[in-house]
Amino acid sequence: MMRTLFTTCLAVLTLVPVAWAQSNGSCDTPNECVDLGIDPSEGTLVCCFTLVDPLQLDWLRVRFTQLDLGGDSFVILRSVTDPENYQRLDAVSAAQWQNRSAFLRGPEVQVQVYAVAGAAAFAEAEVYLPQAELTSLKRDLCGQDDRQLCADPDDDTCAQRAVARFVGLGPCTAWLIGSGDLVSAGHCFDNLEILEFQVPATNANTAHINHPHPDHQYAFDPAGIERVPKWEIGDDWMIFRVYPNPNTGLMPLEAQQAFFRVSDQGDHLKDMSNELFNSGFGTTQGQPSGHRQRHKAMQTGEGELLEIAGTTVTHRIDTESGSSGSPLYERIGETQVSIAIHTNGGCDSNIFLRNHGTSLRNLGWQAALARTTSGERYVDGAHPVPGNGSLLGPYADVQDGVDLAPDGTRLLIAPGTYQTDVLRGEGIVLEPIHGTVILD
Repeated sequence: MMRTLFTTCLAVLTLVPVAWAQSNGSCDTPNECVDLGIDPSEGTLVCCFTLVDPLQLDWLRVRFTQLDLGGDSFVILRSVTDPENYQRLDAVSAAQWQNRSAFLRGPEVQVQVYAVAGAAAFAEAEVYLPQAELTSLKRDLCGQDDRQLCADPDDDTCAQRAVARFVGLGPCTAWLIGSGDLVSAGHCFDNLEILEFQVPATNANTAHINHPHPDHQYAFDPAGIERVPKWEIGDDWMIFRVYPNPNTGLMPLEAQQAFFRVSDQGDHLKDMSNELFNSGFGTTQGQPSGHRQRHKAMQTGEGELLEIAGTTVTHRIDTESGSSGSPLYERIGETQVSIAIHTNGGCDSNIFLRNHGTSLRNLGWQAALARTTSGERYVDGAHPVPGNGSLLGPYADVQDGVDLAPDGTRLLIAPGTYQTDVLRGEGIVLEPIHGTVILD
C-alpha cells in the first residue's frame, strides 16, 4: 500500500509530498524477519515488516497508524544497520509516546510484533517525517564563541548527564533537579515532544544532529507540567516530568545519576568570582564548518554574572537559539549549583551586551516547586545554603532531617556520608535521591 508522506522545507516553509513504496507496512503485508533472540516465554512473534526512510537519513522515527496490543503484547522496533539500537513498546508506553517511536538509527527499521498469552497483537506503521525545527536566526554571542563541546557522559565538570535536549518543533534545553523534576523556560512549552540525555556530538561533515540510544529518550508527561501562563523576561519558567523510559523502566534521575542543586541566594556569586556557567544545546549557525560537531550538541560556556535585579538575571555567557531553558550555575568544587534559567539573548543586539535569565527567586517558580515536592524534605551535605529541608535549602545532615521534618515525610538524601546519632521520627521514610548514602 502506498502512502503519501510530508516533510517541511525550512527555507521556504512549504509542504512537499514524498512517496516511497517501503515507507509503510503492516502485519497484513509481512516480510522476512531477523531473529532477535526473544525468549519464547516472553511472547510469540506474530509478524514483522521493514520500513525504509524515503530521505535516506541517518535517523528516523516510526508512527503507528494502527496498533492493537492486548494484555502484555508488545512491539520491538530495531535499526537494521545497528541492531543494538532498538525500542520496545507495549500498549501503555505506546500511548505515552502517542503511537510514535523514539529516534532510531536509519535508514531502515524493522518492526516486530509479539503476542503474549494469546492476546491481540497487530501493527500498521509508516516512517514519520516530523515538521522541521524552526530555529531563530538571531545570535546571542558575547564576542568570540567560547563555548566548549561536552559530549562525554562521564564529564562531570559540565554536568553532561544532568542536561537534556528538546527535540520537537524547536530546540530548547532542560535540566534535572534533586526531586527528579526537570526545569526549562516557559516559552519552550510548545516544543515539548522528546527529551534526550547523553546526546552525542553532531555529524562533523553534514551538521546533522545525532541521537542517543532510545534508552536515553523520554516522552513528556502532560499531567506533570507546571509553567508560567504568560512569559516575559524575569518570569519565564517551567517545571515538568516525563514518562519512564520504555526500554529500561527508569526515570531520568535514576538513569543519569546526576542533578543540579538549586539556590535562590545568588548574590554570593558576585562576592566570589563573578563567574557563571551555562550548559545547553545552542546552535552554531553561521560559523565555520569546524564548529559543526557542536551544533545543537551540548556546549558549556563561562562568563560574567552582571546583575540580579528582582527575578531577572543578566549575564555575559555565549548562548544561541536552543540554549533557552538551560541552567545558569556556579561550580563549588565538584558541585553545580543553579541560580537561574537562561531564557533570552541580547548580547549581539543591544549596547549593554548582556543575555537574560529568570532567577530562581521567582515566587511563581518556587510555588510550583513546592507543589511538585509536597510531602518531601531533602538532605544534602553538598548544598551551599542549608535550610528548612526544601530543595532550595535542604537539611545539612540526616539527623536534622529526622528531628525537624514533619511526621509522615519522605526524607530524600543526596549521595554522601552522614554522621548520625539516634534516628527517630514517626513514619519518616528515608530514601536516597540516587547513588550511595552512608549513615555513619
